[in-house]
Order: sequence, then structure tokens, then C-alpha cells
Amino acid sequence: MSPSLQCQVLTMQPIQRIVFCLVAVVAMVVSSTAVDAKSPRYDLPDVQGDRYEKLSKEEQTEIAIEADAVTIANKFDLDIETVRSQLSYQRLAREALIELDQLINFDHSKYTMAEFDFESYPPSLRFHMKQDASGKDVEAIRGHFSAAGVDRVEVLPTAPFSFDEMVDFEREVHQAVRSSGRYSEVVSRIDFINGRIGVTASLNERSTVDQRAAEAYIASETRNVPAPFELVETVEMLGNKETMFGGSHFQAFVNQSNSPPGGGGGGTWGQPGCTTAFSARHPSTGKTGFVIAEHCDGDSTVNSTSQGWSWRSRRAVSGGYKKAVLVSQHSGVWGDFAFFNTPCCPDSHRFWDGHIKRQALSKASAGGYYLNMWVCQYGIITGKDCGGITDTWMSANGLSSLVGANVATEHGDSGGPYWINNEVLGIHHGRYNGNAAFSRIHYAEILLGVEVILG
Repeated sequence: MSPSLQCQVLTMQPIQRIVFCLVAVVAMVVSSTAVDAKSPRYDLPDVQGDRYEKLSKEEQTEIAIEADAVTIANKFDLDIETVRSQLSYQRLAREALIELDQLINFDHSKYTMAEFDFESYPPSLRFHMKQDASGKDVEAIRGHFSAAGVDRVEVLPTAPFSFDEMVDFEREVHQAVRSSGRYSEVVSRIDFINGRIGVTASLNERSTVDQRAAEAYIASETRNVPAPFELVETVEMLGNKETMFGGSHFQAFVNQSNSPPGGGGGGTWGQPGCTTAFSARHPSTGKTGFVIAEHCDGDSTVNSTSQGWSWRSRRAVSGGYKKAVLVSQHSGVWGDFAFFNTPCCPDSHRFWDGHIKRQALSKASAGGYYLNMWVCQYGIITGKDCGGITDTWMSANGLSSLVGANVATEHGDSGGPYWINNEVLGIHHGRYNGNAAFSRIHYAEILLGVEVILG
């Protein structure tokens, strides 16, 4: 049975409105990730034992990319050659997009967003610009992609606002809704193409702020925001952080025993814990360790596993477990991430993806995320999954700069790595409105003062 929904549309300003929805949840049907019982059409590359790590870097890269292609093809029931073509086109187009930062004859304030079209074959790219972009700007973009060998690029100067403008507007709206005092959760997304902001807010049952007061406050706080936005109020929970290196276990010890598991003290490890992302180095101190989600904080201990290192949060635990130390953290407008120093262990540019210890060979820039772009993620609970980017910028409960993707995740996957083609992309945060959300690796490096270790 579906939730019954009643909404009231309230006009606040000529270009803004709030939709107040009362949801009577009789039964909740969760179907965000359907389970297909059929066998995969394609097999993952055979990398039994340590054979993979003995191959050349080029051979390892080829196998890693093929593993991503197989995962995507099996999940979305696509022909493997089609997916290989899409990943190849995506890699070439993203290189050209990133190089735009050095294009001096283009007004960068006119950029809005880029999106891949993988619905048709062969794949193509749409490059959206602000509608007041000059003909010179449009021709500069076309010439740039042509020189880079990227075909099938449509340049569209039709967006009402630029990327930077929409991000500023969204932050103002998000903060206004959160500060109104009526909501326990707030999630906001940006429709860059049409210049609109969508906000979903979960009603705080303990709040004494009524609907009319919240409307007046939000209208006042957003009076200088020209972009239209719509606020949907609901009583449903919107999402959650998914608490659980690269790709190893980070798990809390949940009682006061002085013994680790098997030590005779009756202690048990809590579930589900977190997943770690990538190895990193603190240049100013030389300390090494790993990056993870900030909400997975705490002291930790480490023990070896067949897949690498497994990290566990330390609470009154003694014995042979070696300690890792929280060095820096950030949870706010730039994302959700932390850096732990692990003095016990050697540097590594590898991370576990559920199948192979793949190499981290490059890192995404702050703007290197595009609509429908293929990405992959690993979590200690879910394992590996791949999907497309659904939001190039979103905010959730005060956290901003997040990227949304339609990949499967569960509690315990928080902190896990995102990548594509051995390129480091981000750190898993949680899940909102049916999609996963992750922090950008570029902002994590800057705010934490670290560098992800590359091969």
C-alpha cells in the first residue's frame, strides 16, 4: 500500500512556492534497488590469488576498467561493448572538460553544467551555458572539444543561471529552511538546466513553529534569491548517514570489555560500523593513514585481513591491536570527511573494490562531476556497485557540496570509496530520497590538509 499524500500549495513570491504535504504512512514499500535473480551476463576478469598485483601497471589498469564495465553491463542489462564505448567516451570527454579551466578565450562565469547522454548510441555530451553567453563563448567551446577529438557535443546557451550562481542560491535556500525551526531534516537539489531548486523537508514533530510562521521566515530569508524554488514538507524520514580503507572495515567495540573479540573478555563488535576510502598522506607532518566519513570518528585499532587492513574503533580495548589517531575532520558546507593517522602501517596506493586491490592513479578536480557520468562505489556491507550521477551538487542537513548517484548502499558503507577508471572521486556519506550521496575528494584533501596516495 502506498503512502497517502495531501499537499497545499502556498505562494510566497511570484517565482517561489512551498508545497506543504502531510503524509499518512500506512505501509512503506522500499524498492530503490530491485534484486534481479538472474545470473550475470558477463564474468568479472579472473584475478585469483595475487596474480593481479604481479601484472604491469598498464595490464592492471585494463583489468580494473573492464571490471567496472562488467559491473555496469550486468546491473543495467547492457551490452558490454556499449558500456566499453560509453566509458571510453566519458574518459575522453572528461579530459576535455577538465582542460576548460585553462581555456583563456572562454568566460567561465557562463558555464552551467555538462551531461552525458548514454540513452542513445553512440554516446554524446550536452554542454549547458548561461543564456547570455556570447557567440564567441559558444564557438570557443565547440572549437575546444573539436580540437580534443570529442565528437557529438551539443553546446546549449539556454540556462537562466550559471553553476556558481545556482550553488549560491541553493545554499541560501537550504540554510533558510533549516533555520526556520520547523524541520528535522532538509535535503535540497539543483535543476541547473531550468534554474530551479527543489527542497524536501521532514517535519519536526516537536517543533512549535507553525506553517505560516515558517513560510514568512523562509520568504524573508530568501527575498534576494532570484531562482524559483519549491519546498515539499513531509513527515517521512528523508535519508541517513550510512555508518560502518581503501575498502576495509572500520567498526566500533560496543561494550566495556578490556578484550578484543576472542580475548576472553566477552566483548562484541558493534554493527554495522564504517568502510574506509583511500590511503592518504599529511605533507606537513609526513603522517600517513586513510580518509573516511567524518561521522565515523573515534579512536581505532588495526588488524590484518586477507584483503588488506581492517580498522576498528577503539573503546577501552587493549591487547595486540595497534592504534590509529584522528588527525583532522570536517562536516559542513564542503562535505563529510576525516583523516586518521595509522603509524603502524606502510603507505599504499591501492584500495579494495570487492574484487581486486585496484590502484588509485589520479584524482578528480572539484568540478569533475557531470550528470549521468558513470561512477562505482564499494561498501563493506553492499560490496561493489556502479551507477550514474544524478546530482552534481546537493545539500543535506547542513552538509553541502555533495554529489548524488544511483548506486546501491546500506548502513555500514559510509566512508567507502568512489572511483571510475582508477580515478579517485569521493567518499561515501549516506543516502537521501533513494540515491547515494558522496563528498568530493578535492575538498577532502584541502580541508583535511592531506593528499591521497597515488600509484
